[in-house]
Amino acid sequence: METVIYQPSDLNRRYRRVLQDARAGAARIRDNDGTALVIVPERRFLALRSIAEAAANLAGLQRVLQAGRQPTLADFGAWTWLRVFDADDLQTFLTEVQEAVMLAGREESAELLQETLRSWRLTAEQAEDPVRDAILLGKHRPEDFVEAGRTG
Repeated sequence: METVIYQPSDLNRRYRRVLQDARAGAARIRDNDGTALVIVPERRFLALRSIAEAAANLAGLQRVLQAGRQPTLADFGAWTWLRVFDADDLQTFLTEVQEAVMLAGREESAELLQETLRSWRLTAEQAEDPVRDAILLGKHRPEDFVEAGRTG
């Protein structure tokens, strides 16, 4: 299929066609000064922006961990909440987020990526609390558990 590149005057004369192309994926416009513009659905734009941000954070953190250095707060980028995790957890995080970024890029949808990050952030919030962390990661014996009875 041939790609149509619209001119600014087409925004008045052929606006329905421009919007139709934009809804279908993208409409390209070449401004009078030669600037190329693309109109895309907002959900697609937001997904691609989210994927790009995640990929940049991922690449920076990956580089630090591959060098064998302990990440600083700056190395975590927008994911400073990762500071509570040890090196093994960070490797697991990298693997899961890499997969989510690849799928998000291929599907142009950031839903799985956002859910993955949300889950890890929730886990980090739980791990940051020493009492919760001790309960979640501590040793448990069968006698620590009792059957709950009905009340009321």
